[in-house]
Amino acid sequence: MKGTLLAVLITVGLASVPAFGDQIFVCQSCTTPPGGDPNFITNASSFDVGLAGKGHSTQSAVIVIVGVYDGTSATAAPTLTVGTTAYTPGGLGDWGETADKFTMVAGQDAYVDIGFNDINGGHSETFSNWNLGEAKAGIAAATSFELFAYDVNTALQGNSSVAMSLSSVPQGTFVIAFSCSPKGADSESGMPCLHGDIASTPFTNAGLITTHITVVPEPGSLALLGSGFIGLLPTIRRFQKR
Repeated sequence: MKGTLLAVLITVGLASVPAFGDQIFVCQSCTTPPGGDPNFITNASSFDVGLAGKGHSTQSAVIVIVGVYDGTSATAAPTLTVGTTAYTPGGLGDWGETADKFTMVAGQDAYVDIGFNDINGGHSETFSNWNLGEAKAGIAAATSFELFAYDVNTALQGNSSVAMSLSSVPQGTFVIAFSCSPKGADSESGMPCLHGDIASTPFTNAGLITTHITVVPEPGSLALLGSGFIGLLPTIRRFQKR
């Protein structure tokens, strides 16, 4: 009985060991994660995709997922360019990818829709979080996002980034990425990277493409702004009487 109990405890303990996860960040121009929650990209023709952590790396390929704002099944795929190579959606099967095009609507998760079990990102790349990002940038909430997955033939190195560009994307479009650590792929269903050793983008470091940045003030900031204006009223009145 004691031996059985010990075996159960050991099994539970092993199952509870957290999987390794590296963070991929998407930003305008950086080599370390800015943590903009999300990171605003004002120029889609030149942005960076990088990996956090000195000495860390990913395998090739890196799956770059573009969520086109208000996109539908009829939306044409943008062209993703890395160096001199132009990519179109593809990569089915890589790291467990099951779809290279998917319409994400309320209640869904971008990684799950494409076929990844994103334990590293904490399933934070959701429709609701993306619309919180839109609100932060002063962009109206999207009704849907058309997801396109690109199989980019490159590896990422820690504390560095790879320059990429997108054509024909509207503001409000999100960019995230997924890959595996150098340990290799795993055949386990739903966990395509060995022992869950993945690299992915959490919402805090997703890229949000916007042609303008209008950060919506917090309620407290609005109150301070209002009280400051009220405080100036006596001065304005005195000036007008002169």
